[in-house]
Amino acid sequence: MYRRISDSEFAAFLSNAYSGAPAVRRLLDEAGLRPNELGPPEAVLPRLRVTRKEELSAQQQEDPPFGGWVSGGMSSLRRVFVSPGPIYNVEGTRLDDWGAAEAFRAAGFGPGDLVLNTFTYHLSPAAFMIEAGVLSLGGTVVPAGTMSRSEQARLLQQLPVTGFAGLPSYLRALLATILEESRAGGVSKPRLALRRAWFTAERLDDDFRQELAEEWDVKAFQGYGTAELGIVAYECEAQQGMHLVEQVIVEVLDPATREPVPEGEVGELVVTALRPAYPLVRLATGDLSRVIPEPCRCGRSSPRIAGVLGRVGAGVKVRGMFIYPHQIEQLARAVPGIARIAARVGQEGHRDCLWLDVETQAGEAHDPAAAAALKEAVTAAAQDRLRVRPDRVELYPPGQLGDRPVLADSRQK
Repeated sequence: MYRRISDSEFAAFLSNAYSGAPAVRRLLDEAGLRPNELGPPEAVLPRLRVTRKEELSAQQQEDPPFGGWVSGGMSSLRRVFVSPGPIYNVEGTRLDDWGAAEAFRAAGFGPGDLVLNTFTYHLSPAAFMIEAGVLSLGGTVVPAGTMSRSEQARLLQQLPVTGFAGLPSYLRALLATILEESRAGGVSKPRLALRRAWFTAERLDDDFRQELAEEWDVKAFQGYGTAELGIVAYECEAQQGMHLVEQVIVEVLDPATREPVPEGEVGELVVTALRPAYPLVRLATGDLSRVIPEPCRCGRSSPRIAGVLGRVGAGVKVRGMFIYPHQIEQLARAVPGIARIAARVGQEGHRDCLWLDVETQAGEAHDPAAAAALKEAVTAAAQDRLRVRPDRVELYPPGQLGDRPVLADSRQK
């Protein structure tokens, strides 16, 4: 078990959560624990049942709207978000409820920085995590969200944007757009104010990190977090693993036995987030990682993890959003004329892609106009339900998909 908080901070947090959040109360009652009997996390948490991320949706349906995990009611919340599942996640009223400031401080962000925030501001929390962290350090945010690539490329050139936050693949595309437009105008490469980039939800490859440093004089950092927990870990200037933020307790467990794995070995990250309004206790993230036992040369004493090394379970992440098999099955039922859908996530040119192979019902989509209309309907429904626009939709006659899995990931691990 890995933590930075004190025994007294943990006891106070869990005692308050017991009083305010019925889901936490149920966990402690099942274990026969009472708030006045709490010891250190190492003695308490192993006695509590682990909650899988996928279970949150079912719990919320049984006990709407939040499954009993919110403490303090609506008055304790600033925002409510919707993640695939669906899962309703929340932001508390604290200035930096997500724990992002620590991550951005370690990456060198601070007063005077102007940060282009390219995460969507619609129903997903990532943009608000970024914004809370930057603002709490005295920086300024450009809430670019999902505005067009050409407009964001223009902002990078016309505003003194010193920081970028988003997906590595998106910054790569923005810089390619800037180069293409500059060369068309007879300029080799424009000078940008950009000096730092902070990425999450998608892996930063070493080649692009090096390209940013050598070609653009941009220092790149990665962070790890989830829509439920907020920021869990971040890179420092040494960039040798990710330090745990102060507000989390992390266990690295065997996914099958739920027993701790030896230090340095790979297991599933199970996180307790000390967020007063949303006190998730022992949430199994589905992400695999390992703890790095050696001290970091940056001098920080906080434990480090080696980033996300794989996944447990059926969820697949594409362009920062998780997709689950049951969502693909629901998508097939939502569009008339479809028998089933086989989805595959791949990669082209450093970009995640989602391909949908659609098996039609008998008599559907025989002529080109009908086929085009069906593809458009599937694309629109997928973007609405999965929050990811498919890159390709192919139609097949009944029975042609055989035993293809509902959801597959063909990317290199």
